[in-house]
Amino acid sequence: MESAELRELKNRNRLLEQENEVLRRGVSVSRRQPKMMYPLVRELAVDGIPVAVTCRVLDFSKQGYFKWLANPVTDRDWADAHLIKSVSHNTLGLVAVNTRSTRSSWACQMVCVSGSVSS
Repeated sequence: MESAELRELKNRNRLLEQENEVLRRGVSVSRRQPKMMYPLVRELAVDGIPVAVTCRVLDFSKQGYFKWLANPVTDRDWADAHLIKSVSHNTLGLVAVNTRSTRSSWACQMVCVSGSVSS
């Protein structure tokens, strides 16, 4: 009987240590959207902390993590990266941001205007 109880206590202790590690590392990225925390889940999994434990402690679904893992860069992320790159290469450009309210969200459109300086 003692042996079974001891095993159960060791398992519980291991789980608590894993949860503590998730919370310790997750403090710097807390209160972000789950998508922003998925790299932390992957890092903790490499260190031996189960994905299920991390997702439970951080309060988001395993399914979302595995969906992200299959395709970590969304089409929107890719498009945003290209837009940022094009704006940053336009050193003399002006960026105008037009926003308009829609029923459920804000839409944002960035317009780059090339400029030149004559000496």
